[in-house]
Amino acid sequence: MICGRDLIVLGAAVAHFGRGLDNDVLTAISWALLNRRTQYTPDADGSVPVAESWAATLLSDPLEQETAKALAAFTRVLAGGVADPTDGACRFHCHDETPKWADKMDIRAIVGPYLFYAPISKGLEKS
Repeated sequence: MICGRDLIVLGAAVAHFGRGLDNDVLTAISWALLNRRTQYTPDADGSVPVAESWAATLLSDPLEQETAKALAAFTRVLAGGVADPTDGACRFHCHDETPKWADKMDIRAIVGPYLFYAPISKGLEKS
């Protein structure tokens, strides 16, 4: 279940990572964040814990056009209007980064400047 706070916070994360990028990238980031969200235990009200101060700041800031574009992409994904181009990915990083966690995951997609990863499928563990 997604509450209004989750919509704003996750939409703002899409805006942050996707600033200036096209809708394909915004969609892929949206899916990765939603896929990752399913790995966490929700609060009693069904929402994922977030930093309250961050959420409060986001709610008080004026909505820029780039942020509105990211929120629109995120809500299209949330409404089921766009297929998952990341094949279930839950993490991502820029091409010029090499995070340690990436060695323990399967790459699922490359969209824009990002590589998208999902947990390694059972029976296909990397050695």
